[in-house]
Amino acid sequence: MKVKPMYCFLILVYTLLHFSLLVSLNYNFELLNMEKISNSFYDKNSIFFSISNIGIDFEGVYDALPNDTVIYCQLPANDDIRGVLYKGQYDAPDMKEGRFFSKSDFSGNSKLAVVGSEISTIKEKGNEYYEYNGVKYDVMGIIGYSMPTKLDRTVMLTLNNDLLKFDSKYIISGSDLQKNLNFLGREELFGQVVVYDNDKPNILHIVDVGYKQIITSVLFVLVIIFNSYLVTYFWIDKENDELNIKKMNGYNNRQLRMEFSKKVLIMCIISVILGTGMTILIFRNQFMLKPEGIFISALFMIMIEMLYFVILIEKTITKLNKKKLGVSN
Repeated sequence: MKVKPMYCFLILVYTLLHFSLLVSLNYNFELLNMEKISNSFYDKNSIFFSISNIGIDFEGVYDALPNDTVIYCQLPANDDIRGVLYKGQYDAPDMKEGRFFSKSDFSGNSKLAVVGSEISTIKEKGNEYYEYNGVKYDVMGIIGYSMPTKLDRTVMLTLNNDLLKFDSKYIISGSDLQKNLNFLGREELFGQVVVYDNDKPNILHIVDVGYKQIITSVLFVLVIIFNSYLVTYFWIDKENDELNIKKMNGYNNRQLRMEFSKKVLIMCIISVILGTGMTILIFRNQFMLKPEGIFISALFMIMIEMLYFVILIEKTITKLNKKKLGVSN
């Protein structure tokens, strides 16, 4: 592809679009993350409850637990120590080392741990353990973010039959609130259930600004999208002469579309690379870029630019065809 000043300008505008999308997405991802972290990783739909049946069976809890749901058992301790059991999808905390629990790690006898970076552990013969109530739990990973958080002092243990013997408080969180309430209604499993409010507001609740940050991000992105449309429009308009020449030299409509769509796609790919690099360079110490954020941003940018191209190139080709240049389509 011959490099023209217009191409460079298009790449610059597309790069800014990808950059703005990427920053906005990651900013909002980070905001949601920070809200959960500041609330000890309990989301806003979490239900806090206690039960009258002590020593409930792990298998019974796991079988009754709704899909895409996590249940925490807040264990008796001075620190934040909790048993964890989830089914389906779970948005795990960021890991500094190792990994978080997977589905295969849960069983009635499982004794695994994920600990915060400030938690003291026991190291024996090349293995690392966390001891709770005289029982050693193998450390699978260490939680860690780019800044100090509450989770640095948190211990998560795979929920098992031993932990279910304690008179503990529980927290359940999932995508379907009604299913979670139905789960708590299993009297044969839990006995009497008492639901209570979480009376520990997080710092983000204190400084909450509602949807202002989302509205600002959307408006910012819309301005860039509009500008990219204008630049694409002027580019197609300046290519009229080239389109005319190709048409007179035997190019049909399909060939014209394919040739120019390749140019747009190449410029979009270059812009994704440049926009991602720019984001990493500018915000390298502010937040960690999530692969899903890069993918969503790149996909959206390519789709919107290809949509502009299809609309504008079809309009231009229609005009060329009306000129009756004597070329068969």
